[in-house]
Amino acid sequence: MIVTHRNAASTRRLLKAYEMGSYFADLITTEGRYPLKPDPAMFEEVIRRCALKLRETLAVGDRDLDIQAGYAASVHTCLFAPTTSEVEPDLFITSYEELLIYLQELND
Repeated sequence: MIVTHRNAASTRRLLKAYEMGSYFADLITTEGRYPLKPDPAMFEEVIRRCALKLRETLAVGDRDLDIQAGYAASVHTCLFAPTTSEVEPDLFITSYEELLIYLQELND
């Protein structure tokens, strides 16, 4: 599930351009009248819709606002960025490979 400040059409175009649409079941945008991050409302909606367990949920984002929203929603956080930031996520990664390894190790 994608939680984004972009509108749905723009997000779908990006997913199509990078051939990533099949990796995401749905998306939540501010078009649904959700407040902007760091407000946790969009993350809370994902948790509700998908019946996620907080302790098993990882919010992956590329900005401090994403991490702040994840913390406010009481889920684990992962910052995907080239450098560290002012907030401290539960996990910091710089590549998709790192994220994949982390997720695979959780399932072992």
